[in-house]
Amino acid sequence: LVAIGNYPETYKPVLSQGSGNDMYIRFIMEVENVDSVQLKIDPAIVLASRKYVDDEITTHDTSSAAHADIRQAITDNISAHNTDATAHSNLFSISPQGNTAIYRENANGEFQIKDRATGIVYRLFVENGSIKLEVV
Repeated sequence: LVAIGNYPETYKPVLSQGSGNDMYIRFIMEVENVDSVQLKIDPAIVLASRKYVDDEITTHDTSSAAHADIRQAITDNISAHNTDATAHSNLFSISPQGNTAIYRENANGEFQIKDRATGIVYRLFVENGSIKLEVV
């Protein structure tokens, strides 16, 4: 079956060019015997419009039931972490601005100081009775 009709010449951009276009072609086809027509839709070539997909994603993302199991697992992990007394046992001190953190490195009394603004990590330790500071 072939349908031939008049349709104005139209440019359809390719997605790799940075834009796309939905093109709708409407035509009327007359047949003598409707019972002899069998409509087949090939799922390999049926496409969803961008609007349809965007609407479905928005509906999914705003649904409170979306990924309920994952949300519950995250909530449970955060609750367990916040009630664990040893969760931050190596954190010794943090500056009020939050830009410097001091971590207990080991049981020998060594500490690491991390400047979060620059990313530089220092090792603070005692050697021969003197406090030493070196870049790690």
